[in-house]
Amino acid sequence: MIAGLMVDGLSVTSTPVGELVRVHIGQIIVVMGWAFSGLAIGCLVRSQTAAVLVLIALPFVVEPMVKAALETLPGWAGSVTQFLPFAASTSMVTVGSAPARGCSMMPNGHPVLGGVVFLAAVTAALLAANAVFAKRDLAGR
Repeated sequence: MIAGLMVDGLSVTSTPVGELVRVHIGQIIVVMGWAFSGLAIGCLVRSQTAAVLVLIALPFVVEPMVKAALETLPGWAGSVTQFLPFAASTSMVTVGSAPARGCSMMPNGHPVLGGVVFLAAVTAALLAANAVFAKRDLAGR
């Protein structure tokens, strides 16, 4: 955390305590979201290896490719990339005030909106996993 603050040109002493607390709470929420995403993907694919590969591929391979493809399109398509779940989750762990980061009611600008987008995606994955689990594994009981 401190190394990241130094890279951005901020120091620990110049960052308000409330901002650091917000970032740490955001980190806890993001880690919990990743854990629940892994649980949901594990229930959906039923293979631990495939679940880990999907969980790593989604935010680091698939989302950047979708983001790059959408940003090349003209018009509003580039602004849709802020609503990708793992990209939106970065706003919860970014140091700096929302107006300084260009907040215009987009998830990447405001930590709460980014959290809502990320947690909505995690909730949707958990609901899908619950439905699949209930149909596939509990149907015979």
